[in-house]
Amino acid sequence: VPDILYRRYQSFDETWTLVQEGGGEFTTSSKGETAYQVNWVDDQSYLYSRIGLRKGDKVISVNGQPIGTSLAAGKGLYEQLKGERRFAVMIERQGQPVVLSFYVDQ
Repeated sequence: VPDILYRRYQSFDETWTLVQEGGGEFTTSSKGETAYQVNWVDDQSYLYSRIGLRKGDKVISVNGQPIGTSLAAGKGLYEQLKGERRFAVMIERQGQPVVLSFYVDQ
């Protein structure tokens, strides 16, 4: 992810706008973990092209932190990760665990 994009998403509101390029619902993984299932994602978005999220993916954690089940939990996760440059997004894809890794260029 280019640094210019990283700097842009240093507020929750801007990050929330990015997240709106896809949508889904809270659910559980096949192992019973809290997850957010991606029901749709714009194939022109950074969620798709840079992070690698696909329809049907279940997001479980980011950098080992669970995603939670509310907007408040999302804000808390954002605050914990703000300023990070390396990310590991644990997802479940077609019943299998997958880690989507990306970093922000310096």
